[in-house]
Amino acid sequence: MKNLLLSLLLLSFSAASFAQSCVCKTNETTKSYQERSNTWYGMKVRFSCQYHCQNARGESERIEGFHNKRIVGTEKGNEIVCDGTIYKEVYSSATNWFYWKYEGNKPFNPQQSDSLNLKQWADANGCR
Repeated sequence: MKNLLLSLLLLSFSAASFAQSCVCKTNETTKSYQERSNTWYGMKVRFSCQYHCQNARGESERIEGFHNKRIVGTEKGNEIVCDGTIYKEVYSSATNWFYWKYEGNKPFNPQQSDSLNLKQWADANGCR
């Protein structure tokens, strides 16, 4: 009886958390800069990206997410990217240096974004 009750509880918990999930995926070619300025400590950047987001009901919507980044010191090359964009550090024997190679995009939870627009959309759509 305890095992059955525990199984039902776990099933209802996982079904509830799955039903409330939302995902977004970026189109990395839509990134645009609104501000890029050098400061005494490094650089300040404001940019936006277009995201294709799907709510828990399966409805899709295009959202523009705005991001603010502060780079302290020298930029490495992988800090100013749209959420969900994957870059891999690769060594080049021709230049004897490492560089960041674009690998693709992965879906992500908009609640975990640093974009206020994506978080507000997730809140309005009941995402967890």
